[in-house]
Amino acid sequence: MISLFVIKPNTKNLFRIIFYISAAVIVGLIHINHLEFITTTMCLVSIFVVAKFSYFTIFSFILWFSFLQEYIATINPALAAGRLMAGLGVPVYDLELFICIMFFYIFELIVFSTTNVIRSEKEMYIRKLFLKKNTAYLFGIIAFALVLTAYPSLPTLRASLGRDQGFVSSSLVVPLAILLLAVIFDNLKYGIILKTITVLTLVWILFHGDRVMVMGYFVYVILKYMNDGSFIFNSVKSSIFNKRTFVVLIGVVAISALAIRIQITREGASYSLNLANMMLGLLKQGTAGDVVFAFNCSVDMWKAGHCMGVYPYLYYTANILPGANQNYYAAVIIAKYYDSLGGGLFFTEPMISGGLFLTIIHSAVFILLLTWTYNKKTIYHSFLIISFSILIFRFVWYASCAALVKMFLYYVPFTYLMAGKLKRVNIPMRRSRQSGKMEIISPVTGNQLLMRQSHQSGQV
Repeated sequence: MISLFVIKPNTKNLFRIIFYISAAVIVGLIHINHLEFITTTMCLVSIFVVAKFSYFTIFSFILWFSFLQEYIATINPALAAGRLMAGLGVPVYDLELFICIMFFYIFELIVFSTTNVIRSEKEMYIRKLFLKKNTAYLFGIIAFALVLTAYPSLPTLRASLGRDQGFVSSSLVVPLAILLLAVIFDNLKYGIILKTITVLTLVWILFHGDRVMVMGYFVYVILKYMNDGSFIFNSVKSSIFNKRTFVVLIGVVAISALAIRIQITREGASYSLNLANMMLGLLKQGTAGDVVFAFNCSVDMWKAGHCMGVYPYLYYTANILPGANQNYYAAVIIAKYYDSLGGGLFFTEPMISGGLFLTIIHSAVFILLLTWTYNKKTIYHSFLIISFSILIFRFVWYASCAALVKMFLYYVPFTYLMAGKLKRVNIPMRRSRQSGKMEIISPVTGNQLLMRQSHQSGQV
């Protein structure tokens, strides 16, 4: 893991890191909620400036959006969303969440400054995973068949939640189905049939009230679309004001509005689609409020001296088997003591295990795992990075990263072996002068490549 750190941070990057460390310490000591929100927002902007359209940026944005729910609750709980609005006797621990998020952000900036992970990540998206035509069709058919075993009934516009009402638990087969669809994304050019299978499968899942994996699929599609090598985002202005960003923004708003509608209608309530409701739903989101409430519960347990030790981490071992023991799951543990609705923010699991100290270790290990995965530019790792994208909301809002266990042990190896001999794409390669290893050259002109390399390493 140490070999990942190959770059010495330049003065600009070093100043940025020192500034945010100092700001986090000062704001944490004076504990003013408005300054906490401003500081996290500024740090998120810095992450976008450095990483542009990256998995790290999206993950960081979801954390920031979650903190927004906590910030609203500090102003007035009645204005908050989900369980945060109810309060239910649990204090709003905005300072602890501020510390967790700021460490996560600052550690990301350190990794960006000392590794090639951002450049490597974007080069991985440029690589095309073209399967043989028949294999691509087989993957699409298998994906739809798997979804049918979990959701054998017809989807409805009310999107009633049909989880665990089929022949097989949706938590077992839907992730594999979405993985298969993501693998054949580059093959959608084969024609209308493959596109139809993909859309039908996604709609079938979505209108059975299951949003999280479909949204993860769209995260992968967005990252592939924005980093296909045909457009160079060499400045913040060019990153924001361009046709691709506009298309993505429209798509994100539409998908988010649909996800909000499904959340409401699957619980039996009615939803009136209008601009006011849509804008309010994009600002205050019920699920985000629920998972932040679960985080507050985990801090409350820690402060009360009720940490669970390694017990919640046994859930990772339990996930080796098809039917994981849910008693180890952090969300289930919290639900035994508090009136939570399941799920939990990314920091919930380590918080109930060992408090702030373990939360910091947990965050660092996760970021280093991401860095290792994206830095290994092999075909197999092109499959691995898909699992991170499609599981992103499970990581951030489901109180555990245990879903990676089945992905790494079963689903990705299975999919990779089934893919067999991929149709190779002529990807320009060269031998690195520093490491002596072969590396991908982005399909852009030499000057553009130099601009990209300079920018990704923060040397602008």
